[in-house]
Amino acid sequence: TLYGSEVAPSDDYKSVRLQTLRAGFNNIVEGGTVEASLFVNGQYVSRKVVHMTPLPYNKANSSSIPYNGGLTEGVFNTAEFNFMDVCPEGDRVGVMMRFDTDGALVSVSGDVQESTVWPKVNAFGAVVSTEYETFAVIGNDGIPDIVGGTTSPIFTAEEVSRRKSLNSAIKRITGLTNVIGTGNHNYGLPFAGFGPGTVGALDQTIKPFWDAIKDKLLFVPGTQDNDSAAASPLFNYQQHLRYFQHTTEHVDIFLINTGFDTGFFQTEIDNAFTPPQTIADSVQFQWLRQALANSTKKHKWVVVHQPPFTSGNDYYSSINANGNLAFIQAVPFKNWGATVLLAGTSALVERLDWNGLPVIISGAGGKALTTVHNPPIAQSRFAAAEGAYWEAIVSKLSVEFVCKTATGSILDRYFQPV
Repeated sequence: TLYGSEVAPSDDYKSVRLQTLRAGFNNIVEGGTVEASLFVNGQYVSRKVVHMTPLPYNKANSSSIPYNGGLTEGVFNTAEFNFMDVCPEGDRVGVMMRFDTDGALVSVSGDVQESTVWPKVNAFGAVVSTEYETFAVIGNDGIPDIVGGTTSPIFTAEEVSRRKSLNSAIKRITGLTNVIGTGNHNYGLPFAGFGPGTVGALDQTIKPFWDAIKDKLLFVPGTQDNDSAAASPLFNYQQHLRYFQHTTEHVDIFLINTGFDTGFFQTEIDNAFTPPQTIADSVQFQWLRQALANSTKKHKWVVVHQPPFTSGNDYYSSINANGNLAFIQAVPFKNWGATVLLAGTSALVERLDWNGLPVIISGAGGKALTTVHNPPIAQSRFAAAEGAYWEAIVSKLSVEFVCKTATGSILDRYFQPV
């Protein structure tokens, strides 16, 4: 990883704008990925990716002429990034370079535009390959396609509308790779005789919303889902194991069943342990430890329903030390190799830091279970009144998490190089 000197305008009354960046590499034997992340005024803006192909290795020139400007065929190659279509004007501009090719980075140059009145720039579009994967993360979206009810839970028109809007927004995502669900996807229809998590409720709570992209679903059960047959209806609908690993081009995703139902009864037999051991010693979590150790991906995401904590008192926190809810803190996800923990439970969206491990909570899928929270204890926290989900745009070397409402408003952005 390299972040070079930033470019500032020569005149205090002007601004700068990056047009094109070129990175020169020598002696690329195996090839690899090169990523350039653009920062304007110290803020992340965008990134572009190219793939460097192998070149013949010229031993005669590699030591005597480390940089030959491309004069010797097969030694020098250039990665070019066009930022004209995405770079705004600013007081300063910089680029973070990340690469895993075996070649040596020997030069970086760029074209920078400087002006007080910006002329119209006709974007060329991406002149390099931008091979990203895009994931949506949502939880507490199990509201049926029906308003009303006579027994708890009662579904309001606002909740039903919010759930439909969020679901539509996710299905409109271009190039959607997978939808990661953090639990509570089937609240049931108690007033119709179908309790939480039951098969009979699927026709109203899941099928109208997810059948069209059923093959993209990666849902873990929540407390509502576990209330019926240990979440078997949810697993059977997706045709998934109770816990498993899903691998994409850039990410290894580990789907974990934390097992608790609404009465805090443990429904997952592979979560059993005998004190003084903890749940980290159980069959499921020892599988996770080994699976993380065997993973060769740079992105390793673990999906659970219960987070280690939240910023409010609705779940385990400094003022709510509920032993039934603190169990997840016994698992050293970061030490085992996880790069992100995705969780649900609370009807909120927030981004927390747990001893250096990002915890992305996505539980605002429609049902406003929680509306009051304490002041935040980490970077970001948002109430769930309007509903929101997280979108993750992933390349081989980094990921950007963007928290969006159903209308597309951005609540938070988090960029993570790996």
